This record gives sequence, structure tokens and C-alpha cells, in this order.
Amino acid sequence: MKCLFPLLLLAFCAICVGADVETCVRLCGELNTIRQAEVDAKAQWEEQRLALEGELAAAKAQLADVLISLSALEKETAGKRTSLEAIEKETAQLKARLEGVIPQLRAAEKAFLKQYISFPQPLAEKLAPIWQKLKDPCESLEDVPDRLAALLSAHAVIRDFAGKVTLATAYPPAEKGNLREYDVLYLGLASAYALPKDGSEAAYGQPIGGGWTFDATLTKPISRALDVASGRVSAELVPLPMRISLEEDK
Repeated sequence: MKCLFPLLLLAFCAICVGADVETCVRLCGELNTIRQAEVDAKAQWEEQRLALEGELAAAKAQLADVLISLSALEKETAGKRTSLEAIEKETAQLKARLEGVIPQLRAAEKAFLKQYISFPQPLAEKLAPIWQKLKDPCESLEDVPDRLAALLSAHAVIRDFAGKVTLATAYPPAEKGNLREYDVLYLGLASAYALPKDGSEAAYGQPIGGGWTFDATLTKPISRALDVASGRVSAELVPLPMRISLEEDK
């Protein structure tokens, strides 16, 4: 019905202008073709519109997912930034503490190096690797842990030596320019008793100032004590000389 009125109108116009029926039919066909093309174009546009709306909806959904991921990433980054700032702060505090330790460490190392020259030969030999490590001043923060561990190790070795009796072969100075091999019995760090391998005159040693001094004294009891310490004879009490310094508290 929608197309009937335009066709009748077109036929009437054609008759009025003297056109034949064939021309009218042809014109009606062309008009129908044009209208069908218009309908098809509208249908195609509608299909394209629906497709575009679907793509737009999908793009909006993807954008929403991206925004959610971005928000989560920002929160994670903020948390990591906070953790990093805390780590940097803690690192700065530790560095400041280490810088404060260096003067104390240098003082302790200086005291150890000063004492080293007065240690008995067996003890000095045990501590030689530590002395080698600490002889140069600490200059780097990275060296502090290793040097502190070395000092603690040296303290343990010294304490162990000081708390026991040690029998060793050493070369304590006798006469000037004459070094002989001795069997030496050390009573901790308090005193020592030395007897040369040839069994000649024994010596009693004690620490003084920058080292140890050995003085000739009772050869027989010292020789006997060394025999007991080495296990060459059965255990027995042997009187030995010892000098003890007492200082009054001020």
C-alpha cells in the first residue's frame, strides 16, 4: 500500500504529459529499484551500526580491565616504593653506625698490634695471619665485619693460651746474638721455663714491656718440670720460681 500511491501518481503524471504505458512501467521499475537500494543501504548501515556498538562495548570492557590493572599496579608500586624507602633508611642508619664503629675498631686493632710483639713465640705464630690482616688501618666500611671477626678470633686464641699450660719448641733469646732451640713450658701468659735441647743451663722467663726476658736460674727443677709436662716421667709436684707483681688499687 505504501508503494501503490506513488505508482498511481507517477502513472497519472505520465498520462497527463502524454507518455505511453511502457514508459510508465519503466519509470515505476526504476523507482522500485531506487527504493530497494535505499532499503538495502539502511539495512546495511543498521548492521554496521550494531557491529560498531558491539566493538565499542568490547573496547569499553577492555579499557575497564586496563584501568583496574593499572590501579592495582599503582598500589603495588606505591607499596614497593614505601618498602624501598624503609630499606634505604635502614641502610643509612646501619652505615652511620658502622662509621661510628670504625674509630673504636681502630683503637682495638692498635691495642692488639701493640700487644702482639710481647706474645710468646707459639702464640705469636698462631696469631700471625690475623696480625697480617690487621697491620694496615681500616679504611673501608666493607672491611669492618671481617676485621671485627678477626679481632674476636684473636681474643679467643689469646684467652685459650692464657688459660692453659703450653709445651712448645721455641727460640727465646739467650745471650746476645746466640739463638738456641729450647723446650719451653708456658704457664699461660704469666711465666715460662726454658731448657735448651742440649740440656745445659735452664732459664726462667717472664713478660716485660715489649716482650719476654729469660734469666738463667734453677736448671734442675726446670728440667724436671719439662720432663713431667712432656710425659717422659710420671706426674709429680715440682717447685718452680715465679715472680708475681701486686699493684694496690688507687
